[in-house]
Amino acid sequence: MARELPDRFKTATMRMAARTSAAPSTAAGVVDAASPPARPEVNDVPPAVPSPPMRLLRFPAVRERTGLSRSTIWRLERRGEFPRHRRISPNAVAWVEREIDDWIGSRMGGAGM
Repeated sequence: MARELPDRFKTATMRMAARTSAAPSTAAGVVDAASPPARPEVNDVPPAVPSPPMRLLRFPAVRERTGLSRSTIWRLERRGEFPRHRRISPNAVAWVEREIDDWIGSRMGGAGM
């Protein structure tokens, strides 16, 4: 004999099926005037996928990912052609990983030229 799950483990569909199977059946296609119209379940929408956390890359990681030298990175940054660094402490800077990845992707788009 199967054991019934507590409500907190049931999905919205399971709870809906349990409610409709427990209700008295009506004649085929006939709706009881006293019963409210059927409404779609609001909980059937899947939860949104959380975005990954923002990561900061220090200079050695940026140099490794891009293959550019220190002076080229600074020169491109001054021209506005490379993502800006962020000061994370008095003696340290870092770049946002997503911005670096986007910059690399934009450069890869022009690789066939």
